[in-house]
Amino acid sequence: MNLLSILLFFVLRCCRSNNFYDQFPYHAFPISCSLIGSFRNMKRFFSRKKLRKSKSDFTGEKTDPERHEHENGAAGGVPLPTEPVPIPQSKSTNIVNNVSNSYGDDYEAVCSSIGEESRKNFDAQLDKHMMQTITDVKYMIKHSKYTALSEVNFQRSCLDAHNECRQRYGNENLCWSTELAEMAHAWAVKLADRGRVLYPELPGIGENLILKEANEQSHLPTGQEVIQEWEKEAQFFDFDKPRWNPKCQRFSQVVWKDTTELGAARYWNTANNCVAVVCFYRPAGNSNAPGEFASNVPSRDCSMSPIRNLGTQLKRHVTISTPERAVVSK
Repeated sequence: MNLLSILLFFVLRCCRSNNFYDQFPYHAFPISCSLIGSFRNMKRFFSRKKLRKSKSDFTGEKTDPERHEHENGAAGGVPLPTEPVPIPQSKSTNIVNNVSNSYGDDYEAVCSSIGEESRKNFDAQLDKHMMQTITDVKYMIKHSKYTALSEVNFQRSCLDAHNECRQRYGNENLCWSTELAEMAHAWAVKLADRGRVLYPELPGIGENLILKEANEQSHLPTGQEVIQEWEKEAQFFDFDKPRWNPKCQRFSQVVWKDTTELGAARYWNTANNCVAVVCFYRPAGNSNAPGEFASNVPSRDCSMSPIRNLGTQLKRHVTISTPERAVVSK
């Protein structure tokens, strides 16, 4: 076998020469034709193998590394010169390039339509979220204990109840002060959080405070109930000798004549089950200066005196003006 292999290798090397058959005729070899065959057939066979193995151009088809190694081995391990193979592009890149090159503006139109569709979906989801938020706000308004709507109603009813009480005692109506209302809200939060009554020291501002337990919204005091409770203190006030009395100081502040502004707030602390009501007045009442109670707190209820009640109504609704006298020039 070794001798046969050497002979085949020698024949293979000699076949590369074009003058091989002229120099060495067929009958010069002592090898049987049945063992080796025709030299011309061997040349064509090895030439095809040589051409097939030397082909290095990339055709775009996937090469089989096992087949490549097998063919190199069949060639006797002779290294063959190779040329640089171009790097193939990815399929996704080819697809994008083909689409963009073949369709041009259509490809951009498709991308823009996809972006427009996603934007519409996002807008629809945002609109749905906004509608849900509006629905939640409407639901919260129905449950007024969680919104500022109930506090606004309380403030309005508190102002109306104050003015009704003052009218019964012949005094003018109070005006609403947003500044005092904000101060009252801050103080009401402080009282409800601490759970005890604290009196602020505000110059020129009077106060009325309530702090009580509240477990449900139905137990929250209204503005009308607060003023009715304070007005009941009138039974402890001495109208014949008006002076300061700790048992009726809230009543005297409500009907104090020189007071012109009111700011009220109510705050419910659900954690402590405590509700605080704060009313601030300006100018402050309950002054201990001589003659202040006599001039600011009426001597009796106006409802018991029809004439005084009528005078108060006329003063509130009718403005009487004195005509100016004409100046005659001489």
